Amino acid sequence: MADALKINVRGWQQGSVLPDALAAELGTDRIAGWGGASVLVVLTQDCDLVHASYEIEPDVELIAGAFVDPPDNGLRHGRNPRRLHLDVDRDGSRAVLAFSVQQRLVVPRSALEEHSPHPGVRLGREDRRLLCEWVAKRYVRAAFPDAFNERAQAAHRKIEKALKRGGEHVTGLFLMINPDDECASGHDYRIILRVTARTTSLADEAVEATLVRLAKALADALASCDGVLVEDHQLVSEAEFTLEDLRFFKRWDWDYRSLSGEPGGDVVPTG
Repeated sequence: MADALKINVRGWQQGSVLPDALAAELGTDRIAGWGGASVLVVLTQDCDLVHASYEIEPDVELIAGAFVDPPDNGLRHGRNPRRLHLDVDRDGSRAVLAFSVQQRLVVPRSALEEHSPHPGVRLGREDRRLLCEWVAKRYVRAAFPDAFNERAQAAHRKIEKALKRGGEHVTGLFLMINPDDECASGHDYRIILRVTARTTSLADEAVEATLVRLAKALADALASCDGVLVEDHQLVSEAEFTLEDLRFFKRWDWDYRSLSGEPGGDVVPTG
């Protein structure tokens, strides 16, 4: 058996968690500024991860995570492009792993040969999908005009407060913006807002009522900004929000910002 084939035999796949001994051996201290790393998770796509040739696929990409309690709802569902709180299975129960998108490292794929994935920490299919899509958003997330971002900044604290209070079940915030370029002072940005949630979540009348109020609070916060006109807002299920909609709407991702301009600052969550 070629050594690289051992990786497949041992059950490694995208989303696998490295056993503690291997994580320590690879040295999470190599990851600048991440002092609390307790696990390393595989990001590399399955076919590349188990490829028979080290010459073709020499490395594996990992991301460091740390268990946190309690989670921050503003960091769930990939809302924040730099930090993520993700529910995972840990020793038969659910726990939350915190990730920073900068805390990734690349190591030789051969490091996996003599080890099996962590037996007690697992990412389910949806967990893996969310983690990888969140990392990918660092490169492909939508950009909005600077003038719109500057005007919407007046609503940041209201939006943050509303999402922290009632945004646990929000899976996305989407905007249709007109014009979708720099808009001169005295001219409004015309906005349509969609707030999405899973159909299963909306089956709960209490959750649906909370999210209806949340959608209105977000629309009101935006409408309070000078030069922003909210023409329509709706709460919709993921089943109702279509590929056709994605041709016109852009996912509304917010960042960590600080009014002082320093790194970090308050969470400004989005969907």
